[in-house]
This record gives sequence, structure tokens and C-alpha cells, in this order.
Amino acid sequence: MVADDAGDLYSFGGFNVQVSADDGELSREPEWQKYKPLFQELWKFNWRTKRWRKLKTSGDVPDKLVSHCMCYWNGKIFMYGGTGMPYGESSSNKLTIYHIAKNYWEIVEPVSDPSRSPVEMYRHEIALFNNKLYLFGGSTSHAYYAFDEAASETVTDKVTFEVTIGDQNVGKIELGLFGKKAPRTVENFLAFAGEGVNGKKYEGSIFHRVIKDFMIQGGDVVNGDGTGSVSKFGSTFEDELPSHKHSVPGLLSMANRGPNTNGSQFFLTTVLTPWLDGKHVVFGKVLDPASMNVVREIEKTKVDRNSNKPFKTVKIVRSSVKNLAPSEQFTTDIGSQ
Repeated sequence: MVADDAGDLYSFGGFNVQVSADDGELSREPEWQKYKPLFQELWKFNWRTKRWRKLKTSGDVPDKLVSHCMCYWNGKIFMYGGTGMPYGESSSNKLTIYHIAKNYWEIVEPVSDPSRSPVEMYRHEIALFNNKLYLFGGSTSHAYYAFDEAASETVTDKVTFEVTIGDQNVGKIELGLFGKKAPRTVENFLAFAGEGVNGKKYEGSIFHRVIKDFMIQGGDVVNGDGTGSVSKFGSTFEDELPSHKHSVPGLLSMANRGPNTNGSQFFLTTVLTPWLDGKHVVFGKVLDPASMNVVREIEKTKVDRNSNKPFKTVKIVRSSVKNLAPSEQFTTDIGSQ
């Protein structure tokens, strides 16, 4: 909630746990039907009349409706971040301006490298001072999941993918691999990330399947469309289960067609995906915020609605491997066990 120069208050979004998702009175509200149980609404409180009024707005109305931050300046409301439902699993790093006089929302696109933008989070604080916007804090959902079962894993190797979307280089994804937890899976991945297997390798391959608020998938070094797969050990190899849960975004996991059908295909999660636990082998993670921002850029690319294949080719143009000496290995948090 923010106040303007006249002292009038503006409130946007929200979530009421007392309201049923099937509430009859709200069944005719299009915003409710689309975002329930959240409210995509902007309200104004007039101090002179002591009345609330729902404003009719247009433009790029934000869809992350909870735990965002807002501030007011010069007839505009600045809104940043926030999350949707499930709470904390789909967050934002977008800056949106609401022009009060025009009743219009506008997204402000950064001119800097996307990999240098803040990580998508919620519960920030925001302030304007001397024509500069300051952002502080923020949180991600995994910080609230099962502290008593917090898990960590040893990173034994690193793989770095340099990625392009169309003709644009969007940066590098640095992955840490769990060679002690899933040695055979890691050995297979390193083979394709490095020199390759029988001429087939990740360098030059594409991310053929992208699903927003779920994952990005690549590694089809045979056909490039998700129909092909091969492993260092033959056509397939067995699962190394039990593995870690898919309890945080940014985990590296094996794609498969069922039990013990691992090959070259893999995916990177962009949200919590607990329904995959026990079915797919987690064997690594994205190591840093800049790398996760590149994953988010891939996640946002437009795709064919039937195949989930990006319209612009998302390609791994370079792939490199670093085997860590015992003294270089380190532990990293991976959420809950």
C-alpha cells in the first residue's frame, strides 16, 4: 500500500484465505476467475470522502499479486517483484509503473545484461532517492521449507554452458554436479558436456522443450527434438535412486521415459517440482544467481503451445568441464532431503 501527494491510499493485489475459490459472488469477476485465490485489483482510498474505489486499469497489469513492494513518486506508482500461487514458487524481478493519470500499467525493461538483473524473488523493500531506485532484501520459497531437514551436497565437478537465444548471447549457466551422490549419472553428463560420446555432445545442442513455471529441457544430442537419447553406457542406464527431492528451483535432473531409461537428456527446474521426486535423478544444481537469471531468460522465451519448443533456437554454443580436486570441492544447499 502506498500514499500519493494528496494522502490518498492505493492498494494492489492480495489474498484472502477466508474466500472460497468457488465463491458465487466473485464468479462473474474475470480477474478472480483467472487468478483465484488472488486478486488482480487496484483500489484507491480517498481521504476526503473516506471511501474505497476499485480502479479500472489497462496495460501490463502485474500478475504477481502477493508480497510485492511499492512506492510512489510524481504521479506514478512503482511496483517490483512479488509472487503468485503456489505461494513463493513463481516469483518476479519485473519493475512495473502505474501511471495514475492514465490508469495505465507499463513494464520497464532494463537496458543492462539480463544476467545482471536481480534474482526473481518476493518480499523486497523499495525506495526512490535522488532519481535512483533502491531495492533491498527479498526471499525465495525454499527458505521456509523444512529447516530441520535441510540438505546439502558436495559439488565434485562443474559444467558451464554458454547459451544463445536466436542471435543473442544471454550468458552462461554454471552447474555444480554431485559426483558422490550420483557418480554414474555425473560421469555420463560430463562425457557429453566435454569431448562427447561417438561425436555427440552438448555443445551445439539445443533446449528443445521449455515450460514456464516448470523447467527447461535439453540434451537430445541425437535428433534435437526430444525424441532421441543415448548414454555413455549404451542406449540407457539405470536410475541412481533414492536421490534428493526437487525441493528448490535450479536443480539439474535427468529426463527419462520411465524407470531406468536415463540417456543424454536433462532438465533444469524453475520452481519446486515435488511430483518428480523418486522418478527422476537429481544430480546437480545451478550454482549462482547470474546463472539462474540465464535459466529464467530461457524460461521466458516464447514457445509453440503444442510442442513447447521455443520459436527462437536456444542453443548451447559452448560447453566446458572442470573436475574439482578434493581441496576445491565444496558443499551447497539443495533444500530438503
